[in-house]
Amino acid sequence: MVSLMVCVVLCNILLYTLSSSYILQDCLIFIDDTQSHRAAYQQFYSPSDSQEQLLTQLLSHRHHLAQLCGYETFAHRAMAQSLAGNPENVLEFLNALSRELQPRVKEDYDIMLAMKRRIDHGSVLKRISSAAGFEGLEAWDAAHYAQEARATWFPDLDPANVSQYFSLGACMEGLNMVMMQVNTWPRCYRTICL
Repeated sequence: MVSLMVCVVLCNILLYTLSSSYILQDCLIFIDDTQSHRAAYQQFYSPSDSQEQLLTQLLSHRHHLAQLCGYETFAHRAMAQSLAGNPENVLEFLNALSRELQPRVKEDYDIMLAMKRRIDHGSVLKRISSAAGFEGLEAWDAAHYAQEARATWFPDLDPANVSQYFSLGACMEGLNMVMMQVNTWPRCYRTICL
């Protein structure tokens, strides 16, 4: 189960880096039309038999490779030399992180929902979606309203300028601070020097 979850996450990251995902993100962020957001999102994430077949083969071959190397799953093989040590530690960390972030996620959700209601107020689409029972945010809404919030709260923020302040050393120091705060970090934690 854990190896499948890790592989699916890795494959989603891989798929997200393809050029078509940039088009999707631009559509979700910069077009002010919920119908377009929905159509683009559903088209991009619609099932594909050929991709499903390739992913199934990939998972099967990875599992076989891991077992040939003496590991229970591909996730165990991939994590063996990492700071986390094994997939169980990663899952434990992610669950702890999820619990800790839940209040902030709820706050962000409420802010984006309020933005959606304010922007869509009185529109035909809003009345139709309310009548159908769709009051909340949909998966395709998050990118658009997150960008709206950034543009409203930080109008002069340029991501290219911000990235210069995130050197490798600063990021590693920040990561170290986070890891020291998380109580569930595995006992096999290793320190690395760069």
